[in-house]
Amino acid sequence: MVAKVKGLAKVAAPVPSGYFPIDYSVNLPATVDLRPDDNPIDNQGDIGDCTAQAFRGNAEEFMRVSGKPVNFSAAFNYWTSRFILNGRRDPTQDTGSSSGLAIMAAQEFGICTEATWPTVDSNIEVKPSDAAFAEALQYKAGTMVQLYRQPFDATNPSAFWFTSDYFQFAIQYVLAKGYPIQIDIEAYPQIETLQAGQIYGGSLAAPNVQPIGGHAVLIVGYTQINGELVFICRNSWGTNWGISGYFYMGAGVPLTDCYSFCIMTEFAGVTAIGHDLTTPQPPVSGSMTVLQAFDRIYKTRFGRYSEAAGDAYWENVARAYWASAIRAAAQGSDAEYVTTHAVSYPPGPAPDLTWTMDAMFAYEYEGLLGRAPDQAGSDYWRSQFYAYLDAQICAGARGADLAFMRANGIT
Repeated sequence: MVAKVKGLAKVAAPVPSGYFPIDYSVNLPATVDLRPDDNPIDNQGDIGDCTAQAFRGNAEEFMRVSGKPVNFSAAFNYWTSRFILNGRRDPTQDTGSSSGLAIMAAQEFGICTEATWPTVDSNIEVKPSDAAFAEALQYKAGTMVQLYRQPFDATNPSAFWFTSDYFQFAIQYVLAKGYPIQIDIEAYPQIETLQAGQIYGGSLAAPNVQPIGGHAVLIVGYTQINGELVFICRNSWGTNWGISGYFYMGAGVPLTDCYSFCIMTEFAGVTAIGHDLTTPQPPVSGSMTVLQAFDRIYKTRFGRYSEAAGDAYWENVARAYWASAIRAAAQGSDAEYVTTHAVSYPPGPAPDLTWTMDAMFAYEYEGLLGRAPDQAGSDYWRSQFYAYLDAQICAGARGADLAFMRANGIT
């Protein structure tokens, strides 16, 4: 059968229980893949149950890692989500649904097994059996959270603004924690003819092409292809489509074409799934270059590296405040010396941001105080600079960075 987009109802997303907390200070693995041992992917055919199919895969992932694999009924979830969409009246049409409603339906009704209520055409517009509703109570969805994405609005500076790097990191982080992400996308013609191994580019690959409708898929991992970040997605067009039913989505598509990012953090009493593949970054150290230290502190604060246009400004801030930190934190005889002497810097080339933190520190210290720091004082001075650099990155925040700080209560 020819694959085709069908089944997404563009309705207001349900209010989530919160937003997935992202720790931007960690290292991410190069690849995350939650596909192994997944149940086979169904072909939705002419049925508009893509949201239920994505939810089914999501729920089955929870059960698989808990050691109790189950094959769930997309038909049951599709009926109950349309029941909510239809004003809590029995649905009579194949109207489609949304990812948020699919999870909401499972929070209220649960989901039964495929054996109890098979996903076949004859069951799509028929209310599931009493036995199906009774069994479904064993398998209820718990908390649903989202990734918060909103374009920057100068009139509303408390709103988040995500650059592509920021948002891509957030998606990767959730996946590295072991959680699939169910998304609703504006689909473009390329997806219906996508060949195995091709990367779906959405509107970015076809800027003058009109979308053909909405579609729901499940992001289950990420990898690199020819140095390009791509997300691994589970579709609902059978195992003969794409890569055994999966496909690669360009990393920019979630930012431009998606309007719902649903993350289920609890299902059937299972609250922790998979494994945590993130690792803590080492602390800023004297062996790092000044630019590396700056990037580390900046990314920890804002979830992304500084934009190229702002790098020169921020680097000048870093250079200037190194000396300012040493001066401002001077105590005792050092404080007196700073105010009464004009010490010249040692001869040789001027430092740049490729110098290590220790080398830059020693250069500035000797230039300001006329002597090399002793070891006992080095750690103190260095910690003062780290604190000053962090403070000045925040104090000099502009635009999107300032909005992010306000939204997160960073001072």
